[in-house]
Amino acid sequence: MEVDPYDPAWTPRKRTALGRRKGECATTALARNGRVVVYSGDDQIDEFVYKFVSNGRFNPNDRLSNRDLLDDGQLYVAQFHANGAGAWLPLTLEAANAAARRAGYSAHFRDLGDLMMRAREAARLLGATPMDRPEDVEAMLDDGWVGQGPVLIVCTNSSQQGFARPGNPRRDSETPQRAQSNLAGHILRLDEHGGDCAATRFTWDVFALAGDPAAQEFTAATRSGRPAHVSTRLNGAATFSGDRFACPDNICIDRAHNVWIATDGSDGVFADCNDAVLATSAASQGPRPVKRFLVGPVGAEICGPTLAPDERAFFASIQHPGESDVAGTPIAELRWGRGQRPPSSFPGGGEAWPRSAVIVITRHDGGRIGA
Repeated sequence: MEVDPYDPAWTPRKRTALGRRKGECATTALARNGRVVVYSGDDQIDEFVYKFVSNGRFNPNDRLSNRDLLDDGQLYVAQFHANGAGAWLPLTLEAANAAARRAGYSAHFRDLGDLMMRAREAARLLGATPMDRPEDVEAMLDDGWVGQGPVLIVCTNSSQQGFARPGNPRRDSETPQRAQSNLAGHILRLDEHGGDCAATRFTWDVFALAGDPAAQEFTAATRSGRPAHVSTRLNGAATFSGDRFACPDNICIDRAHNVWIATDGSDGVFADCNDAVLATSAASQGPRPVKRFLVGPVGAEICGPTLAPDERAFFASIQHPGESDVAGTPIAELRWGRGQRPPSSFPGGGEAWPRSAVIVITRHDGGRIGA
């Protein structure tokens, strides 16, 4: 759904051409030729990463002419290869129906609208790569909003045990006895061919395998008591150093290419670790240093990290604070079953009940955040 914040009277438009899925982001960038690119994930285990490229071009001098750019274009879905290459597969009616016939399906896609409504099904038939809950996709941009080529993909986690597959690493899963889930999640880096967001080819690698840089083997510190492998090493090499984190959910990238990582579920992997925002650099080589920036209240998810245009203010949403206590007991059971107060009083403090809120952080000296 798209709204025009400059025209409250304009009727919001549903952008079906972006495909129907459980999307948590729609990140825009401009291709080299001025076409609009929209990256998006699908927040469910074994779903896909998508990219829409408009047929029309963005006109910075005519806002009204840009209103319909997201109605006409090509939707792609990502296919990751084991050699570190990848391709954007076009979701076209002809290709999807040909794939359905090869799979022996009697049903087919009736028209383009049907294809967009069943984008998940079409992506699977075309051979797209299932991912570990791809929630956020963020492109590195220049000052004119043109994509520079690198794109970060945030995969929150997967509770399904199995073996590594392209774009979805696993820790020590060489045998069925050692098959792992990916409870801590990971972040991928994708580099568009030629540095152009409209490219149909890319290369990829693992930007960060979330977990604890100090961990080497299993840890039994999860709330459920199940052992979770939280080593951050991949193929024997550490992917990051510094502060631990799990379940990356949303990110933003500033002009200096610092990456701000908000988490959703760290407390389910590390029982003594609330969700947080952490920072690292997209420009550094692994193991990238990760530093904790802020920690949320107990039971809260942190999402929507973003910076003001001058980068002197940092914003984030604190969702459902006090939803559970440190043991994972839900607030409903605490409040009604036991007559206890919730484990958090954010943001009011004292005896207040917890409420979701958007926070803003500024420096005492008024300087740029992250400098």
